[in-house]
Amino acid sequence: MSNESGAKQKYALTSLMAALAVVFSLFKLTFPFILLAYLKFDLAEIPAAITFFLVGLRGAIIVALVHFMVLSLQGAFFPIGPLMKFLAVVSSLIGFYIGGKVVRGNPFSIQSFALSMSLAALSRILVMTMANIVVLIFILPQLLYYSLEIILLYTAFFNFLHVVLTFGVAYTIVKQIAKIMIESK
Repeated sequence: MSNESGAKQKYALTSLMAALAVVFSLFKLTFPFILLAYLKFDLAEIPAAITFFLVGLRGAIIVALVHFMVLSLQGAFFPIGPLMKFLAVVSSLIGFYIGGKVVRGNPFSIQSFALSMSLAALSRILVMTMANIVVLIFILPQLLYYSLEIILLYTAFFNFLHVVLTFGVAYTIVKQIAKIMIESK
């Protein structure tokens, strides 16, 4: 396969995953986090994680950016909601990327995956804690119906669970795709 052919495949896969994220978003494939009902587990993050595994960080960020633009056009809680979603996804992707750089060898080994997922969760929790402090104190203080500490703790737990869900599902899908590709040769 030539470099040009490989690049075209990466562009096609990135476009397909961006479209899938948009479809998931338009169909509102989410479910609420019971402790803070305004937080939703969003299946539209999974295509960005799949793109990360198959194409790389740049392609995954493009998927997240397209998703951000569509959320912005939908107007739901604009600009805070779409921006918070974008920050959450990109911080997770960057954390996972750093984890992959730290561990040499097989990026799909359990050790590499566990470290990468831990760094993705840590990155997302740190970025989203700071973003939530800004939003809750300066922009929407009326949402502070609980103490700030409790909201931030619940939000951190939500972000941890979301990373596990998103990357766990994406990892499982990519491993199955790889298995099918190997068997078809």
